[in-house]
Amino acid sequence: MSLREAVPRRRALWLTTASAAVFATCIASAWLGWRSDYARAWDLPVYAGYGERVTEGEIPYRDFRLEYPPGALPVFVVPALDLLSGDDDTARVWEPVDDVSDSAWSYALTFALLMAAAGIGAIVATSASLAALRRPLGDWLLAHALLATSPLVLGGLLYTRYDLLPTAFSAAALALVLRGRAGWSGVALGLATAAKLFPLLLAPLLGAFLWRARGRREAVRGGLALTLTIAACFLPFLLASPGGVWDSLREQSTRGLQAESTPASLLVAVTRGAWKLGALDDLPMRIDEGEVGGLVTAEIRGPGVAAGTVVSTLLVAAAVLLAWARAARRPLPADELVRLCAVVLVALLALGRVLSPQFVIWLLPFVPLVAGRRGRMATIVLAAALALTHVWFPDVYRDYVNLLDAPSTALLVVRNALLVGVLAVLVWPARRHEDAA
Repeated sequence: MSLREAVPRRRALWLTTASAAVFATCIASAWLGWRSDYARAWDLPVYAGYGERVTEGEIPYRDFRLEYPPGALPVFVVPALDLLSGDDDTARVWEPVDDVSDSAWSYALTFALLMAAAGIGAIVATSASLAALRRPLGDWLLAHALLATSPLVLGGLLYTRYDLLPTAFSAAALALVLRGRAGWSGVALGLATAAKLFPLLLAPLLGAFLWRARGRREAVRGGLALTLTIAACFLPFLLASPGGVWDSLREQSTRGLQAESTPASLLVAVTRGAWKLGALDDLPMRIDEGEVGGLVTAEIRGPGVAAGTVVSTLLVAAAVLLAWARAARRPLPADELVRLCAVVLVALLALGRVLSPQFVIWLLPFVPLVAGRRGRMATIVLAAALALTHVWFPDVYRDYVNLLDAPSTALLVVRNALLVGVLAVLVWPARRHEDAA
């Protein structure tokens, strides 16, 4: 079979099954060989704390502060039930690493299994999109190569963060739209948004595609399903504590310039260069670490930060609005819908003011769907960015936060430049024949 021929259904099923099997094997291998020397980098102690408080009868947002939207709660609570260990009396001890308790490892293992299931869901959704787009075998192989090996490329980030959950639901929403399932697509996107807010940025693109391809009625059906799903997830907590939910949303939307973001890394690199050249008496940049809902945050402080925050916000807003306008202005082919979805998510990361390491997980099922030479190049550059993210976090991250030294700053700038490169590939004007090549 030629790499340029559309993949038959039976072969698509085999490819999906093989990809899921490789993914499961990789995540098991990574888990068995995994030990972090910095337990707070896992985020799992914070998740476990949330889960335990819920199992004790406390109501999120009212009885305790929760940074995340309510759709994230199931993957926090289920591991806290100790279904694997059957022991809910052993205290979870996370630090020092040599003394991590069996109960803590049980929580981490259950959480990893949930993320493995989400990852397999993302693989299935990606296959459904590739089939709907009638992509050739070469595109299938590249997309599944990235997804299947992602546990090795990204390491512990993939199964110590919950970002695979909203990513899988977002990928499912796109696949369902491509297959004309407006209502179910709205439900999937609503669940994704209720877990983490970023998928809501895709709603105008999916809605515009449905309107053009299926008519106003289907677009309204999808929008109604999205709205009702989000309302069903948020409403019980809004009734219990409207102020607590509002504070959680406000914290997410008003964060400062995060130390790992592209604007922050450029500011550090430029000021370090000026300092080394003697233009500055000392290095005026610093990183402040604080806690939001139990999670450690790191924001940059120093000259140019306010301007960098404004520029970052404007650039992301411009990229998102231009993508929405393109979708609304004229008929939207399926290949263009996929590209615009990838553009929105990559712009949010590459240009935004917050870029935590796990955010790169969002791109796994979207960038490889982009058609032709453009998509292949973007996927290869993304793979390099993912590998550097693995190198970066958590070891080099600590050097950067504590010292702002040249090697860690350079690595971060290169990683962020690769993400900007993915965006450049996705938005660069191409001749008609190039994307199909």
